[in-house]
Amino acid sequence: MPIEPKIFPGHFRVQWSETMHMLDLCANQLDIATQESGESMELLMDTFASLTDQLDTLQNAATNIKSNGADNSEFLDNCAATKEKVNKIIIGLQFYDRLTQRTHNIRESLAVLAELIDDPHRQNIPEEWVSLRDKIKTKFSKEQQKTIFNALMQGADMDEVFELFD
Repeated sequence: MPIEPKIFPGHFRVQWSETMHMLDLCANQLDIATQESGESMELLMDTFASLTDQLDTLQNAATNIKSNGADNSEFLDNCAATKEKVNKIIIGLQFYDRLTQRTHNIRESLAVLAELIDDPHRQNIPEEWVSLRDKIKTKFSKEQQKTIFNALMQGADMDEVFELFD
């Protein structure tokens, strides 16, 4: 009867298994973060849009007051300034869309990497790794992302990559 080899932390099979678990955990955390932040951002966007509508109503009311002869220029100026700030906030919050796209790309990249690592028939074939890199690289739409990817794939460490964009 063959003796089953003892598996212990640090053993090759355990390392692969642990890597798979960690990749799954990272992917799951990205999903949760994206979902939670999406709900919060949607609420914020709706609130600011509603506030803008309300400022329009106030501005119209102030215009009506002015037509009755009262001086409301300060009120109108404040309404316009507040509306401008709200619009800037909405534009600033659009970063969330970029965040969602990036986390989605990370999630997909982790899933493709996990599939490759988990398949013993593919994991030692150089062409599979080249294909993986190509799949991941196609996810990048900005030149900065492509430059970072290329630098990392050529062996640069994270500090060197950050220096490129400092």
